[in-house]
Amino acid sequence: MRKRKKGIYNFKFDWENVQYSLTPKQKKFCELYFKLNNATKAAIAAGYGEKSAAAESSHSLRKDKIRAYNAFLLDQSGFNVESVCKEHLKLLVQNKDLTNKRGAIDMFYKLKGEYASEKHETVTTIKFESMNDTQLDEAINAIKQK
Repeated sequence: MRKRKKGIYNFKFDWENVQYSLTPKQKKFCELYFKLNNATKAAIAAGYGEKSAAAESSHSLRKDKIRAYNAFLLDQSGFNVESVCKEHLKLLVQNKDLTNKRGAIDMFYKLKGEYASEKHETVTTIKFESMNDTQLDEAINAIKQK
């Protein structure tokens, strides 16, 4: 039986008041995952074996520390819940290609785990067209509190 090597955790980061540690390979996998938009290709490029890359990438994406670093990278690039909420509100009043934009926003909320487990119907009427950024922020906070 082969003895398993312990990973060298030399990259540490804080996310939502928790400290995480990643190996260099895990860190590289996360960064490549965003560049390549393909977990298997990112795993191969990060140094995982070609035969096991699909399984390794699937397993890695379920680890809390990998998910936290992915969320950290999204946040660092300006793609966070607040900015997406603001864009979502702006898109609600646009007519051009709303289906594709809505799909992208839905995917973001799914990745971040922001969807409620059950569907709840809420009816709110707000005119967003004439709102500035401060008023949009206030509307977002009011909606979040409901």
